[in-house]
Amino acid sequence: MSTSQPAAPPSRGRRTRERLVGDAEAVRHQRIRTDNQVRGATKNVTRGQALGRVPPHIDAELCGALLMGGVSQALHSALRRRRKLPRERVIGELQRFMQRVLCIQDRG
Repeated sequence: MSTSQPAAPPSRGRRTRERLVGDAEAVRHQRIRTDNQVRGATKNVTRGQALGRVPPHIDAELCGALLMGGVSQALHSALRRRRKLPRERVIGELQRFMQRVLCIQDRG
């Protein structure tokens, strides 16, 4: 191969394959992040059960996944609004949602 001649541009098929591989890698990385978030949430729910704050009938893994998905969608919704909600309101709404999902009763 001569270095004096420019390399031919990649073919359309090659570019498509490279794009598909890149998309597959991005999906895989997102799945890993999501799995890690759910594992963390599951540990937190289990810890709450051990402390007596979360009832034992709650399935920690299912609830962890529900919380992570719900929180993610709620944050996305709050951030894309034209009229932004105050940060404290968003945090309060999310905390109350989590308490209801986990059947946590206010102490006080």
